[in-house]
Amino acid sequence: MKKIVESYKRRLASEEGWVLKRGAQLRIALCYPNVYSIGMANLGFQAMYELFNNIPEVSCERVFLPDTVRSVSVSEGSSVNKLVRNGRAPKHPRNGSGYDGLPRGRAFETNELAEYERTRTPLLSLESQTPVRDFDVVAFSISFETDYVNMARMLQMSGVPVWSKDRTERDPLIVMGGAASFLNPEPIADFTDVIGVGEGEILGPKLVDAIFENQTKEELLLALARQGRGFYIPSLYLVDYHEDGTVNAYKPTEDNVPARVGRAISAENPKEGSLRRAIRKGEVDIAAQLRRDEVFAPSTTIFAPQAEMGDRFLVEISRGCSQGCRFCWAGYNYWPPRVVPARDILAKAKQWRNKTDKIGLVSTAVCDHPEISEILQGLRAMDYRISVSSLRLDQISDELLDALVESRDQQIAVAPETGSDRLRRVINKNLTNDEIVDICGAVFDRGMLTVKLYMMVGLPTETDEDLDEMVVLVERIKDRMLEAGKRFGRAGKIIPSLNGFVPKPNTPFQWEAVCEEKELKRRLKYVGKKNVAYS
Repeated sequence: MKKIVESYKRRLASEEGWVLKRGAQLRIALCYPNVYSIGMANLGFQAMYELFNNIPEVSCERVFLPDTVRSVSVSEGSSVNKLVRNGRAPKHPRNGSGYDGLPRGRAFETNELAEYERTRTPLLSLESQTPVRDFDVVAFSISFETDYVNMARMLQMSGVPVWSKDRTERDPLIVMGGAASFLNPEPIADFTDVIGVGEGEILGPKLVDAIFENQTKEELLLALARQGRGFYIPSLYLVDYHEDGTVNAYKPTEDNVPARVGRAISAENPKEGSLRRAIRKGEVDIAAQLRRDEVFAPSTTIFAPQAEMGDRFLVEISRGCSQGCRFCWAGYNYWPPRVVPARDILAKAKQWRNKTDKIGLVSTAVCDHPEISEILQGLRAMDYRISVSSLRLDQISDELLDALVESRDQQIAVAPETGSDRLRRVINKNLTNDEIVDICGAVFDRGMLTVKLYMMVGLPTETDEDLDEMVVLVERIKDRMLEAGKRFGRAGKIIPSLNGFVPKPNTPFQWEAVCEEKELKRRLKYVGKKNVAYS
């Protein structure tokens, strides 16, 4: 156990911004079902850490799946690297006592998982190294269905019964939230006491209030279920099946529990379309009214250089998408699309500028933000190096390209989805191949010569002719890159990322068949033989 505790303390020494509240009435273990470096790059996870710890009666600590092999090192030029070189490590943000800093010129390697297994230590929280089973609430933030198995694994490591029916009043309340919770929670419903259906900034405070207002677990679960929106309590439903095994209905076992649980979304953020129309029409009073309230902007809370993208400040600038691509879960489940006002984004960016000169704007479609110009101007005035999560091809502006070039960002990611104009119309993505090549050409002409292309195979109505057109499109984009590269004296890369189509709930394509494995492999191989690599 000693090596695990030392490993956790060294990790905390490399961070800035974490908190540890002693003596709180309610203790929450916030779990990310993957390793530290991935979990700390997740804005939803960091947002819930901030929200819970902003409640005076609550103490929230982080828990991660133990790393198999971890090397504690810091990147050259990072703020922690400079502190280490100067002999100073970050202090504890509350009492200034600090943990031991990282010795110069050394990296620590700890196989945390092997150490847990060797010592039979129960899974511990990061901040205080407390056994997870000793917390009042164990809340999992899950973004990806592939992490479901890790949730069960972490419960096992904690010594908490995996099945909800086996837990008693003495065990912690097990809660699941995150994008996956209102995408497809059923595979782990029997592990979970409470499933949050909606957005954490709404559901987190409601959950805490309900815990304080109810005496027993049974009373709590019933009270949450009767809210009708936002909380799904699997133990309060019986499932009725058709003869073929498909679900007929979910039947509540208690009065006043809804048969269908509605999602809870934040209503404070201005709607993207409303704000855009007000700005376009010059309706200053309406725009000011929409931006009146300060809204919560999920962003980096803890500066963690060891995390993926740990060298930059990440902030969500909008949520949802108005384009209606028929396969896209985010566009339909986060409807209506909402934005964080430029004022609030820039205020957070200003607070973080002394920690890093890099900022990442997180959104399904960065350029859709009605105030993107104001945001870019403000960030450039602070000398931030700007990167973006994804770009809609038809809305890449000169101003954004200028900002990316200034940031020395040599790669952008775009999503043609397929190589066929016909198939793109089927999925409601109304761009032609000619337009895509021209837009990529504009990017290359600025000296950004590497483009990642997100594409899919197995879409409804897809034929081999569509796959042939995908190869042609990639070749056309590559030729355009090489043409621009001659002027800059270097060549970039075209990186196609090719994945199989998976129908998602609550989208127009939710009932479309998944391409059978054998056929999907054939299509991937077919495209790969034509020199389009895939990941």
